[in-house]
Amino acid sequence: MAASDRKSVLAVILIVVGSILLLDKLNFFFIPWYFFTWQFLLIGIGFLIIITQEKWEGGLVLITIGTAFLLPRIFDISMRDVFNYWPVILILIGVVTLVRHLDGDSNRRQINGSNTGETKKDS
Repeated sequence: MAASDRKSVLAVILIVVGSILLLDKLNFFFIPWYFFTWQFLLIGIGFLIIITQEKWEGGLVLITIGTAFLLPRIFDISMRDVFNYWPVILILIGVVTLVRHLDGDSNRRQINGSNTGETKKDS
């Protein structure tokens, strides 16, 4: 995404967030409390990174951390219960690594001019 496109996306996000906050202050509708927490800020920054950058892994990490700390507050569960599922992080790392590897293979095939997995032989 070009720098000007990123600035446009950021501008639209600021306008939307500002409008929503203004409407909340004017009592047009109710915004739940968890939208104003540091955990939700991490989730929002994570989505912003995914939208504006080609490298989405950092955004996914921020979303995961924010969600892990926000869920116990929303659903009144123990942090111990959330952290019992820490192996999910290993699974996510494995999936990201596999996707990168497979994406790298397909890019190499396209560069070599073959979609069958064979590389071009030099003449």
